[in-house]
Amino acid sequence: MEHIGLIRFPRNLISATLLAALSPGVIHADEFTDFSIEEIVVTAQKREQSLTDVAGSLQAFTGDNLENLGVTGLEDIAGMIPSASFVNAPAAGWQTMQIRGISSGTTGEATTGYYIDELAFGVPNLQVAPPARFFDLERIEVLRGPQGTLYGQGSMGGTVKIITADANPNEFQAKFQTGIASASGADLSYYADFSVNLPLIEDKLGLRVSGGMDKTSGYGKSPDFPDEDKLGDSDSSNVRVKLNFTPNDELSIEATLWHMESNQDFSSFVDAKGELYPALDQATAATLAPIAGAADLAVILDPVTFAVVGPNPDPMAGGTFYQDAYSDYLQARSESHNELDSGLDMASVQVDWDLGFATLVSGTSYMDHQLPWTLEFAGGLSDITALYETESVTQELRLVSNGDSNLNWLVGVFISEAEFESETLTTLPNLGPVYGPLIGGLTGDTLVKGKADISTRSVFGEVSAMLFDGVLEPSLGLRYFEDERTFTGISEGGSSSGTSNSLNPRLAVKWNLAEEGMVYASAAKGFRSGSVQGTDSVAGAAAMGINTETLLDEDSLWSFELGSKWTLLDGSLVLDAALYHSQWDDVQLQFSTATVVANANAGDAEITGFDLGAMYATPVKGLTLQLAANINRSEWTSVDPVIAAVLPGVEKGGELANAPQRSATFSLDYQTQVFSELEGFARFSWSHLRPQMEVTSGSTTEEMNDLSLRLGVKAGDWEFTLFGENLLDQAGPIGLTNYTPAPEQRLYPRKLGLNIKFQM
Repeated sequence: MEHIGLIRFPRNLISATLLAALSPGVIHADEFTDFSIEEIVVTAQKREQSLTDVAGSLQAFTGDNLENLGVTGLEDIAGMIPSASFVNAPAAGWQTMQIRGISSGTTGEATTGYYIDELAFGVPNLQVAPPARFFDLERIEVLRGPQGTLYGQGSMGGTVKIITADANPNEFQAKFQTGIASASGADLSYYADFSVNLPLIEDKLGLRVSGGMDKTSGYGKSPDFPDEDKLGDSDSSNVRVKLNFTPNDELSIEATLWHMESNQDFSSFVDAKGELYPALDQATAATLAPIAGAADLAVILDPVTFAVVGPNPDPMAGGTFYQDAYSDYLQARSESHNELDSGLDMASVQVDWDLGFATLVSGTSYMDHQLPWTLEFAGGLSDITALYETESVTQELRLVSNGDSNLNWLVGVFISEAEFESETLTTLPNLGPVYGPLIGGLTGDTLVKGKADISTRSVFGEVSAMLFDGVLEPSLGLRYFEDERTFTGISEGGSSSGTSNSLNPRLAVKWNLAEEGMVYASAAKGFRSGSVQGTDSVAGAAAMGINTETLLDEDSLWSFELGSKWTLLDGSLVLDAALYHSQWDDVQLQFSTATVVANANAGDAEITGFDLGAMYATPVKGLTLQLAANINRSEWTSVDPVIAAVLPGVEKGGELANAPQRSATFSLDYQTQVFSELEGFARFSWSHLRPQMEVTSGSTTEEMNDLSLRLGVKAGDWEFTLFGENLLDQAGPIGLTNYTPAPEQRLYPRKLGLNIKFQM
């Protein structure tokens, strides 16, 4: 896993790059010793602002640095976000990220929000991230803490914004990169990315096309496939087209089309140290085989309907119906394996119209998202093959004040229509109407189909003022949110519906103590609609004694934050710290039953934590050091006693699942002039993550220590980089997912590779 490295900042300009976790800026070097830096402009508060003007925990990673440091996806950037980690990351497009301990599993509405330009990305009832590849981006912004006022429901822990690069109407541009890598026990992996910018009408119209592919070789083994030892290949590809049109000084239009797809063969659910994928339970199969044979001897079946006619008077004359059915089941299982795919087609149009006193912004987007998957349950009897499909349309319209007034404001409306369909086929042995119910209901394959329709409406606004010559800057935001959702069980019949609504305020005050630093305080509410689930999930929970519904109650939290940002030592040291406390009510919790995954409102929790970021431009020319760290303490303050009795990972006074108590990343960046036309660089990063607990079993992961290194040279338009990832070859589990039994996830084995980049 490659993480964000560091760039040395000129000391007289370093205050312009003070970030929530001190993210790198954009460096220009006509001569190696002559540094300049562009101020990073962000849109976190839905207006263009200098990063340092935002009173809140915010990071911004520029597109150039993402590419220079080998960051290709969300999994590569998580280690640089204080208090963030992955709840689940079995494949591209299947990652679930938590921020500041706000995590409730992988199903249900998301606790972390995602935006791609103006597209509010979200899959109803699933907490997955977009499968975007981070090449040719403008920047990524990460907002920590609830963002309910400006970004709506689901952004309880924070929001990640992926902002694509605009087309330039005046200049032809092209860049390309390719690389190969080798890892322990795996074949060669390779990738390639490209971007071409075409000016069409000077100053008015430009077209940008980019895309790429990645093939990562597998390294796993499976008892079901003894002759293969490099299982688990993954493939991904994407292509993006962006058109920017500026007909005049007051109007700008951008349109984006982006297709992404990925396939993870066998998924990343693996016995981490043994590199073994789940296999058919041969011991259980051996015990059931004679039962199938005995069933054929003990009953008489109608030859047409296969209904049981009665006891067999001649046991030796029994047929082979049960034996044949069980053989078919064994054959189906032996030929299947875990596989997680994802696909996303998105289109968005953003229109900015400068009206003088304010800018009218319209963002329209369409998304078609697919998640086909197959999972084996090791140690059990079932295979599950499923397809989740989501189609949504969103529209946001907002008016943002212009000018340098002491009073800034914005108002807006948001509308979304989404449809989610699921089809799940569970493969089970067929022991018929007589014996099947006696042995766990094993009466053949089960097909479950469901559909959810979700309609969302919200209005929002925010106002801020500059008081006492800019010393004090208070701001107040408010969002009213309402959604209506209907869930229909197509297979089993019946439907449920409900309406969720919430009023989400945010109050912040920034105190500019001096030119070198500031202090801010904020209070904000986060909100999430109740998730929907099938009657099979409700029945599975009931079998454990847990009462839940097909439509859960919503949960919400209040978060309070006190932060400060400073530039010290004549600009060579920048510090950023934030203390936060969250109160989370009616937590929607995911857990495993004997047959399915279910959700229930489990109780209330509190989370208290501290984020720290530091960057030091050392006296050694070209050497910069960076630290990002977090301490996080979570606690259940009240728990449903039935849930506490059944789930070992849930108890009053106990910590929340997937909320590590400590995380840290230390990075080093060194640049030097090798020859007059040759620059050299070295980038090192170490990421540390304390163990995370899995809720159903109460098991914990191992402590993660991930070392990465990049060494390279740049000559004109060309750049050559040698890189190493997971240099310690850590093989222990770093993720547990609450299926039955909880499958493990690990870092990809130690990887060494070469990257070649050309940019003109």
